[in-house]
Amino acid sequence: MKASILEKARASTLPIGEEIIDVHTHIERGFKYYHIPCSDDDSIVKEMERYGIKCAFSFCFSGVVSDFEIGNNHIINLVKKHGNKFVGFAMLNVNYPRFWVKELDRCWEAGLSGIKLIPHYQGKKTIDQDITPILEWADRHKCPILNHSWDDSAMLKKWAVDFPDVCFLIGHASLAYA
Repeated sequence: MKASILEKARASTLPIGEEIIDVHTHIERGFKYYHIPCSDDDSIVKEMERYGIKCAFSFCFSGVVSDFEIGNNHIINLVKKHGNKFVGFAMLNVNYPRFWVKELDRCWEAGLSGIKLIPHYQGKKTIDQDITPILEWADRHKCPILNHSWDDSAMLKKWAVDFPDVCFLIGHASLAYA
């Protein structure tokens, strides 16, 4: 009987011929809402090697409801230390639109290559805010945007047409996408 990928992972056996990329990785301990074991940088690398994960798209937790610049600095340092293992995403807070482009420029220059949005934890829905500056920036830089949930499938379809060089990633799909 052929072992499943899950069985191989539990046995710490790398799947032959498979490349595993984790596209939704929360980094940092001590976040108020979740207990994330083994979430310090070196422990994450060790777990990735254990499960045969080639690389992970990663973003900070502290930027969700606190200072996104501090959290983004953590991801910048993670990418510098383990660049071949991590694709860093800049966290933005939808409540501070005046900082969006400046923070994206700073993070892009420092080596991050994606954007993470999580407006639900910031008291908003994506469609409550005009995120056009983020979308325009991402389109110019051919940059992916991972959102916790895009809220409105019709709006997401429109944005996909209007901003064709953005890769829209859905962190958590809902019935709105059915």
